[in-house]
Amino acid sequence: MSYYPVGLDIKGKRCVVIGGGQIAYRKVSTLLSYHALVELVAPELVSSLQELAQQDVISHRKEEYRPFMLDCAFLVFGATSSQK
Repeated sequence: MSYYPVGLDIKGKRCVVIGGGQIAYRKVSTLLSYHALVELVAPELVSSLQELAQQDVISHRKEEYRPFMLDCAFLVFGATSSQK
C-alpha cells in the first residue's frame, strides 16, 4: 500500500474530531500543536478531553454526530467505534 503525503496549514482553521476517547485525544493534541481551532463531537469525553473543553481550549458538542456538523470544516477526523 502506498500513501499520499499531504501537508496542510491548519492554523486557525476549523477541524472537527468525532469521538471522545483516547484516540480522539491524540488527534486533538496533534491538531492543537498546529494551532487548529478544534471542535469535538461526542456525548461523553475521557477526562483529558473534558479538561480541554472546560478550559475552552477546544469546543465540545455534547451530542451524537450528525452530518450538518461538518459544514465549513476544513478537516475532519472520525475517532470513534460507533457505526452511526
